[in-house]
Amino acid sequence: MSEEKKFVVDGYVFETERQANQARRELEGIRYTKETLNMKDPEAVLSIYNRILQDKIFSTPIGYAFLRELQEYLIASPAIHSSEILPIDFMPVIEQAKWDDKEAMKLNRKRSEENYRARERDRRQRQRMKREEENSTLDGKFRHRYIVSLILNLILVLAIAAMFLLVHFSDVPTIIDYENKLINRYEEWEKQLTEREEKVKEYEEKYHITNGYSKP
Repeated sequence: MSEEKKFVVDGYVFETERQANQARRELEGIRYTKETLNMKDPEAVLSIYNRILQDKIFSTPIGYAFLRELQEYLIASPAIHSSEILPIDFMPVIEQAKWDDKEAMKLNRKRSEENYRARERDRRQRQRMKREEENSTLDGKFRHRYIVSLILNLILVLAIAAMFLLVHFSDVPTIIDYENKLINRYEEWEKQLTEREEKVKEYEEKYHITNGYSKP
């Protein structure tokens, strides 16, 4: 994760862009005040100092550092009584800090949510890549098995076709041929036996032979 962004203004580091923008505005106001304010006139300095405090114009360390500078000038001036110098009220800074803390909490919460979403995206992407890799591996295994099965079936079909062609075109007798020839031989023997029995019967009837003996 990249380093959190910091906002630097006049040597001060601020957590949020809003704080940095406020500091820039105060820095511009301080420069304008120094250009227009006659620092040799304590009364004018006192007027500007008290007005800034009453209007609560500053809320960053840059502005309060300038207020402290004016306060020290007024305390050192014999023309200004200490009772006229208002104390620097730090409560607006505390309230601002509380508000900034809330903003920082919101910012941190937003960053946490963004980091969580980024981690979730990375996790889902890793899971998707893992599933794709697993599916690719399974597809490869199934494809390999399919190819092997296809080759085996093709070999079986070719073997059966070769057997039929061999039987059809070959002169070598097969078991079926032997069986057919044997049946034909038996039928021929049975026919010859029947013819012989008929001839013997005709002969016996012609010469009146019974049980091997002729009648008188």
